Amino acid sequence: MQADTITTGEAPHSESDAALVARIDRLCTETLLPIVHGWSDHAVTCRPLIEAIAAENLLGLALPEGYGGQGQVDRYSAILCLLRERFGYHDALIDTHFAVQGLGTSAIVRMGTAEQHARYLPGLTAGRTLFSFALTEPHSGSDVLGMKTRAHRDGNDWVLNGSKMFISGAPDADVYITFARTGGEEDKRSVTAFLVEKDTPGFTARGGIDLQAPHAIGYLDFDDCRLPDSQRIGEVGDGLRASLGTLEIFRPSVGAATIGMARRALDLALGFAGGRQAFGGTLADLPGIRLKLGRMAALIQGGSALINRAATMRDSGRSTLVEGAIAKAFSTEAAVEIIYEAQQIHGGRGVIVGQEIEMLSRAVRPTTIYEGASEVQRSIIGKAEAKRAAAGGSRGTAVDGPATALLAGARDCYEAWLAAASVDGRTQQPAFQVRLAESAMALEAAETVAPGDAQLYLALAAARAIIGNIQRTGGGAAIDALDRAVADAGAHEDGLALAIANALFAEAAR
Repeated sequence: MQADTITTGEAPHSESDAALVARIDRLCTETLLPIVHGWSDHAVTCRPLIEAIAAENLLGLALPEGYGGQGQVDRYSAILCLLRERFGYHDALIDTHFAVQGLGTSAIVRMGTAEQHARYLPGLTAGRTLFSFALTEPHSGSDVLGMKTRAHRDGNDWVLNGSKMFISGAPDADVYITFARTGGEEDKRSVTAFLVEKDTPGFTARGGIDLQAPHAIGYLDFDDCRLPDSQRIGEVGDGLRASLGTLEIFRPSVGAATIGMARRALDLALGFAGGRQAFGGTLADLPGIRLKLGRMAALIQGGSALINRAATMRDSGRSTLVEGAIAKAFSTEAAVEIIYEAQQIHGGRGVIVGQEIEMLSRAVRPTTIYEGASEVQRSIIGKAEAKRAAAGGSRGTAVDGPATALLAGARDCYEAWLAAASVDGRTQQPAFQVRLAESAMALEAAETVAPGDAQLYLALAAARAIIGNIQRTGGGAAIDALDRAVADAGAHEDGLALAIANALFAEAAR
C-alpha cells in the first residue's frame, strides 16, 4: 500500500520560527561555515556538512518522530523555505547540500511504502545516508517527456538501461531516486520511479562536471541494472507524479534560497556603500546608489511574499503549480538582478575571484535554470492564465494599503486584456503566454506583499509592465484608465526607492 502522506502521531510542540532562525544562524556561523571553508574538494559531497546539519535535526524537522524527525509534517513547505533562505544567506554550498537531500527523499516521503520509510528515512534524519534526485538526461532537461532511460519488467525484477546527467550528489550519494520510462514506445507519460542504491550491479555513478558554482554533480549510467520490484516507488507509470510533485514542492524553496542570497548581497552592499569614501562623502550618499539599494529591497520583499504564499498554500493541501512557478521565476530573477547590482556597487572589488559578492554572483546564476528554467515557469503560468480565461474565470484584488486603487486598476486592465485575447485566440500563442506570465508575476508580487513603500513600488512596476505588454502584443484593452491610476498614485518609483533606501540606512544606524 502506498502512502500519499506520513502520519505517525501528532506533531509535538515546536520552537517558534524566530527561535529556529536564530538556531540556524548560530549553527551556520559557529559550525557549518568553518566546515565549508575548510572543504576544498567540491567534486564530492561534504559528508561532515550533512552530518552537522543532521545533528541539529534539521533534516528531520518536518518528518515523523518515528523516523527520527520532529513531527512538523503539516509545515513541510514552510520549514523547507525557511531553512533554505537562511542557508542561502550564509553560504550557497550549505543550501545545496541540504536541498539535495530533500529532493532525493521527497517522493519517498510522499509515495513510499511503510517498508521504504523504515529503510531510508532514519538514515536521512541521522545524516548517515546521502540521497540524490535523478531525472535530467543528456538529451532532456526540462522536457521530462523526452526521457530515454527505460525499465522493463523481468519476472519480479526491473531492468534499467540509459543514462542521466547533471545529477547533484553524484558520484557519491548512497541512494538515487531514478525515473525511467516503462510504457510502450509511444507512451511517453508512462514513467516509473525507482530507488537505486550505489552498489547495485549495472549501475555506475561518476562525476566530471565542473560548474561555475561547484558542487558534487555528475552522470549516472544504467547497463542492465537489475532491481527488485520492492525498489519501485508508487505505482507503475506514476513516476511523473513523483517527479513533478517533487519539483512543485521544491520550486518555491529555490526562490527562498535565492532570496537568502539576495538578502546577503543587500547587506554586503549596504555595508560597502556606507563605508566606501567617494566624491567627498560615501557611496551611500549618492542618489544613484540609493536608487539601486531601494529597488533591491523592494524586490526582496516581493519575492519573499510570493514564496510564503506558495508554501502556505502547499501546506494547506492545495495545488501550487502556478503559485510555485511564480515564486520561483520572480525570486530567482530578482535575486540575479539584486546580486548583480550589489556587485556593481562594489566596483572593482566585486569582480575579484573569491570575494563573497563575486561568489554569490556565480552561485545565484544557475537557479534560474535548474528545477525548471524560467522559460518553463513562464510557460506554466501563461498556459494556466489562458486556461482560466477560456473558462471565463476572473480574479479580483483585495489589497489594503497605499496601492489599493492602483492595484485594482491594474488588475481590471489585466483581466480585460486577458479576456479580449481569449476571444480572439491570442492566449493560445506561446509568445503571448510569455507576456501574460510576465504581467501576472509582476501583478501578483505587488498584490501579495505587505502594505508600504515596497508594495506601491511594485504596484507601479506592475502597472507599467501591463501597459507595456498590452502595447507589445497589439492591444486588446484600454490602458487610459490604468495610466490615470498611475498618475493618481501620487508617487513614482525613484522617490519610493530612495525612501526605502533611507529607511534601510536609518534602521542600520539604530
